[in-house]
Parts: sequence; C-alpha cells; structure tokens
Amino acid sequence: MSNKPLSVDQTLIKAKSLAKKDSPDQAMQLYQAVLKRFPRNKRAIEGLNLLERPKPNQEQIVLNKAPTQEQINGLIALYNQGQLQEALDQGTALYEQYPNVPLILNILGAVNAGLGRLDQAVASYSKALQIKPDYAEAHSNLGNALSDFGKHEEAIASLNKALQLKPDFAEAHYNLGKALNNLGKHEESIASYTKSLQIKPDFAKAHNNLGVALRALGKHEEAIASYTKALLIKPEYAEAHNNLGNVLKNLGKHEEAIASYSKALQIKPDYAEAKSQKRHQQAYICDWVSLESEGSAFASSLATLGTTGTAVSPLSLLSFEDHPERNRKRAKSFAEKKYTRTALLEFERSQVKPSRIRIGYFSADF
Repeated sequence: MSNKPLSVDQTLIKAKSLAKKDSPDQAMQLYQAVLKRFPRNKRAIEGLNLLERPKPNQEQIVLNKAPTQEQINGLIALYNQGQLQEALDQGTALYEQYPNVPLILNILGAVNAGLGRLDQAVASYSKALQIKPDYAEAHSNLGNALSDFGKHEEAIASLNKALQLKPDFAEAHYNLGKALNNLGKHEESIASYTKSLQIKPDFAKAHNNLGVALRALGKHEEAIASYTKALLIKPEYAEAHNNLGNVLKNLGKHEEAIASYSKALQIKPDYAEAKSQKRHQQAYICDWVSLESEGSAFASSLATLGTTGTAVSPLSLLSFEDHPERNRKRAKSFAEKKYTRTALLEFERSQVKPSRIRIGYFSADF
C-alpha cells in the first residue's frame, strides 16, 4: 500500500516540528516544496525566514541573560538597609550568573564602597563602564570612589563625563562639588553644589556640604543658613548638627555650639567628632558642672575616641588625657583624613638654638 501524499497543512506542521527538533535541512526542503506549488504561502515563507535567521551561539545566549526585577530590587533593598555584607554575597552570586549586566556591577561598586573596599569599588564601576560606556550613574559613582581614594583629579574627570551624558544629574553635580572641595577649590565647589540644588532643592546632603564649603571661605552666616536648610529637610541629620556646631564655635557662640553637638549625639551617640568637640567647648567655657556630670560616660570612651574609627581633632582632647601614644594615634589619623599627601618641601635648618620654649593653652581652634 503506497503512502498517501501529505496535504499542505500536514507538510507545514511537519516542517515546523523538524525545525524544533534541530533538523533545519529537512524542514527547509518541506517549506521549499510548499512554496514551489504555492509561492505566496505565508506560513511557508515565515517558516523559511526563521530557518535562515542566524542562531545565537551559547556565548550570545549568556550575554543576553538578565536577572529578574525582583532579584535586583532585593539586592538594592539589602544595600539601603545597611546589610552590606549580605548584599555583597548576593551581588557577587548574581554577577557570576549574569556577568554582563552593568547594573549589578554598579550596585556591587556601591556596596564595596560602603564596606570601605575602595579598590574593589573602583574595579566594579570600571567593569560596568566597559560594558556600558554611556552609563552616567557609574561614571558618577566611580568619581565619588576616586575622590574618597584621594584621586581627586581623576574623580573630576569621571564626574565631568557623567555630566556630559546627563547634564541634569543632581548627584553628579554634588559629587563634583565634593571632589572640588577636597582640592581646596571652594568657589568651584559652591557652584557645583548650587547647580545640584537648582535641580533637586530638597537635597539635604548638598545643603550640608554647601555649608562646609562656605565655612571654609569664612562665610559663616551663609554656612549657618545652609546647615539650617539641611536640617529643615532632614531633622535627624547628625552630620549637619555637628557642622552647625563647628561654625557656631567659630563665631564664638559656644553654648549654641554645645547644643548642636548635643543634638548630633542624641541622634548618633557614638559620633566621635561631636563628642570630642562638645567636651572641648565645655572646657573652653569652664562648664565644670557638665564636665563632671558627664565625666564617667566620657571617660569610658576616651581610650578609643579618635584612636580607632572616625578621626577627631587631637587638640580637642589634649587637656583630658595625658597619654602620648593615644595622642600620637589621634594626630596621625586626623592628618591622614584631613590632608592630601604631597611632596615634602625642604627647609634650611636654623643654626640658632632657642633659649626658651613657652607652652600655653592648647586648643582645637588654632
């Protein structure tokens, strides 16, 4: 008994089945046989076009893979909640699974920066930019990390790239302001912070840092206005309370400065700079009652204050502790934080020996 010829519909179904089973040559013969008899058959034309379309290789398939939005949201949530080590572990696992997704690398850069791993942060941002050179957020974050690294000129170059790509990028203007301020270019820094605030008026960090730059230029009243705006937007902003205390101290308003430091410490009890400055101002105005009442709590933290973790002005604590080694550590930590390393200048040594050295009152104000 001879096999009955397939109908056009059966032929097309078989061709489609063969194509799915990775038998493209046989499928192609069937589609061509249909088109020989019916040149305008739409299903045969579409099937043939699909077969002739180049198939992605395995490497391309991997490149095109992307994580789900749920995975990305979960990673961002861990970062925002301060669970940085867990975010690092999950982000690294996602990166191994999706090595060509720049968003994952950008998040990993932020996580590493938060953990103080600046080398790894810079590497992550750089990899993201290799994949997506026009990624403005990664350029901005790279600039921020380079600035924290002390590489301020490189930071400025990265931030300018971010702003070329996205001129209305408030965070990039803010980061540029930080880098310029670290180079002592306070006027340019103020211009960058001002641009940031024109775009994003409720940007509390930009108001705070604008105050820092204004204070550096001796514009104390303007600095107070900036810190006040930051605190209106974000009342629990410990750094702004501390910075307000610093400028009030400069103006000789010591009781108000102490009140600002106290607010900073209510929000952030382990805030080393606020703790040391408040103590120093209490001694400056001879507030022995407060010094005595807070003495035991202060004494318990004195050994680590400025010697580990956050740097504090070493002069603010000299009158409270006669411990040369801890004072040396405070001075070293403060200098490394505050001053960029530059080439040493050579001076001629004086041949005249001083007859007497006079030691007066040590103050963090000098």
